[in-house]
Amino acid sequence: MTEQPRTAAELPVSLARELAYSNLGDTIDGWTVVENEQTDARRWVSVHSLVIRNEAGEHYAGWYSRGLTEYQDTRPWEDETVARFDPVVPRTRLVEVTEYVPADKVEPARGGDQ
Repeated sequence: MTEQPRTAAELPVSLARELAYSNLGDTIDGWTVVENEQTDARRWVSVHSLVIRNEAGEHYAGWYSRGLTEYQDTRPWEDETVARFDPVVPRTRLVEVTEYVPADKVEPARGGDQ
C-alpha cells in the first residue's frame, strides 16, 4: 500500500505569525515550533523558514519575510490571506569539515596514527 502524499497546510495568518514569534518547542493550537531559521537576507528584509509539527507528528515548512529596519515594518505573511506550509520530512546527515590551522597549533596524532 502506497502512502498518500500530504497536502499543504493552510493556517490563519494570525496563528502563523504567532508561531513565527514563538520559541522553539512552543505549542499553539496543536502546532509545535520545531525550527525557525533565517535563510537569506535582502536589502530591506530577512527571509526565514519556519518548521512546525502537528499533533500527528507530521512536519510542515513555511517561508516568510521580516523587515530589517524600523522603516521596513514587514511582518510575517504581511500580504497573505492564509499562511501556506508545505509538507517536509526531517533528514539527518553527517558533514565533514576541513579546517586550516597554523602549523604550530596542530596536536600530534594519537593512537595507531603515529
